[in-house]
This record gives sequence, C-alpha cells and structure tokens, in this order.
Amino acid sequence: MNNTEVTIEQVEQFISMLTGGELENLILVEQPKLSKRAAFCVVYYLQEEMRIIPDTFEMCMDCEDIFDAQYGYIRQSDNAHICPDCASEYRYCIECGTLVPFDDDDDDDDVCQRCKKTDS
Repeated sequence: MNNTEVTIEQVEQFISMLTGGELENLILVEQPKLSKRAAFCVVYYLQEEMRIIPDTFEMCMDCEDIFDAQYGYIRQSDNAHICPDCASEYRYCIECGTLVPFDDDDDDDDVCQRCKKTDS
C-alpha cells in the first residue's frame, strides 16, 4: 500500500468527479452526478471506514467548500461544520447556545428564533 497522504486538492478533484465535473485523464463509461453533499458522504466513508482520506477534511454546511479542520472551524453539530471563512457570519445564541446565522438587520441577533418565540 502506498503511504502517500491524500491532499485537500485531491479530495476536491474527487468530489468534482463524483458531481459530474470534467476529468482530464480519465474516461468513464458512466460518470456519477451526485450532489456535492452526497459526494462528501463518499469521502466521509473513505475517511471513517477505510482510513484512506485524512479525517481532518470537512465540508462547510454553509458554502459547501472543503476545508481542513486542523486550521479552525465551528462545529454546529456532530456532522455539521462551518469553515473559517463562513464562521464570521454565525453567532452563538446567548439563551441556549445554538449556533445561529448573524443578521446585520436584526437588533436582537444574539438570540435564536426559537428563543425569541419562547420569550414572546
């Protein structure tokens, strides 16, 4: 087995292939056309079950970009991650601790919609 580390660029190319993107050096009889999230499920399987891809690569639930979690992220739930680029658009609710999108137009943006309804 080759111990070459899989890079984030290779993972992005793999996801592109799974989502129907152009291939430079391969001709497939039938190319998959998965959604980007479904393609990342394949990556996740290769990370968790087969240990082929490093477990630090995640998909941002907001922009759907692949990023290396070693360099920072916010975990919204067990399988929902937000990349550093999108993290500035989120805040934690001061009432319940849930991660919520930041809205410049909302005067009470430190409280999530669920807590706002409870307070009313």
